[in-house]
Parts: sequence; structure tokens; C-alpha cells
Amino acid sequence: YDYHNLKVLVKEQALQKDLDDLYIPIGTTDFEKLKADYLADNFRDIDPKFSEALDSVVKDFETTKDPQRIDLILDKYYFNHFYELAKELEVPLFINYVKDLIDLVNIRTLIRLKKQDKDMNFLKDALLPNGNIDIGDIVLALNDSIDVIINKFKSRDIGPSLRKGLESYQETGRLSEFEIQMDDYLMSLNKDSKYVNFGPEPIFSYIIAKETEIKILRIIMVSKLNKLSPDAIRERLRDLYV
Repeated sequence: YDYHNLKVLVKEQALQKDLDDLYIPIGTTDFEKLKADYLADNFRDIDPKFSEALDSVVKDFETTKDPQRIDLILDKYYFNHFYELAKELEVPLFINYVKDLIDLVNIRTLIRLKKQDKDMNFLKDALLPNGNIDIGDIVLALNDSIDVIINKFKSRDIGPSLRKGLESYQETGRLSEFEIQMDDYLMSLNKDSKYVNFGPEPIFSYIIAKETEIKILRIIMVSKLNKLSPDAIRERLRDLYV
């Protein structure tokens, strides 16, 4: 939520638009104060991780004038922050979760940019570090067929989920099933937390479960507004933490 709010803040200033409705008032920092400090150009009172991210993205926008890069740059800072926290806590679940999440996001980025006929330099710039899969291997997969990509990463822990998601993509041209498989895989990492009596794992997994429940409720509500059938709605749902 902190990084979501940073994106909104930078876009609000860069695009000169009122995006106040997009802020989410739950995070680890007093965002009203952060916003006031940012607008006053008072970066010294902002958390160093956030001030570094803001400084980087503002300088990039001043050079490129490309608002899409705001998301790209702040996503990199977010995932790096997430990874550093996981390493610092030394909890295997946290480290495995963030590294697998990075791999899944990177493969999704690969498929999206492949569809857009982007080049390797563009892809390399968009990929996130700190996953299990080497960024170079993902970049080299840009010119591979979907079947080759599936085969290339089949031995990874995320391999079976990748296969299901990418096979569906081959049939439909959409990444919706890939994203379902991605969410279900990440949820599966958390299911053993229910057997942990002492430690942070159950709290982390509870938060992931609640986020998934919120996502499912959003999917159901949007699907009903669009008058989708119960079967069509069911196909879009994710696994729950039970």
C-alpha cells in the first residue's frame, strides 16, 4: 500500500491530475505527512527507502516524460524492499514466497512484452531482480515459442503452474488463467502455516488469505455487474486458505 500510494502521488504531480480517490489509507507510514514532505521538497524527513524511490522515479520522469515508467520503477523498488525484508527476517516461507512471486511476475512480463513485439533491451529493463530464475534466461526466452518456454522452466517449483497457465494462454490469447495459477501457487506455499504453532508464518499467511478473499469478492461483484453466468464466475475464482 505504501508503494501504491507513492505511484499515485508521483502520477498526481507528473500528470497534474487530482487522484485523491486512489490513495489507500493503510500502510506502514503516515502518508499525509509523507505527501506534505514530498510536495515541500523535504525529502530528508521521508523514510530513506521511499525517498530514494521517489528521487529515482521523479528524475526518470523529468527525462523521459513517460508515465508508464512510474509503475515500472516503483515496482522494482517495492519488490526489492519486499525481498530485503524477507532476507532480514530469515523465515524460509517469506524468502520462498517473494522469490517465486518475482519469477511469476517476470514470466508474465515476458509473455506480455513478447505479445507486444518488444525487444530484449526493453524486456531486460522491465524484469525484476532477486528471483530464482536468472534474468538472462528470461530475456533469452523472448524469441522462444510458448512450448519452448514451458519446457525451459518446467523443472522449477513454479513449473506445473506455468505450464497450466501458458497452455491456457496458447488457446485463448489471454493471461487470466496464468494469473489464477499464479495466485493458487502462491496460496499453496502458505497452507502449511496452519501447522506452525510459534512463529510469524501464520500471521503472514492470514494476511495473504484475506487479500485473496478480497480479490475473490471483487471478481464476483464485477462478474455479477457484467451479468456473467455462475460457471463463468467460478472459472475466475482462486483457491482459498483452508
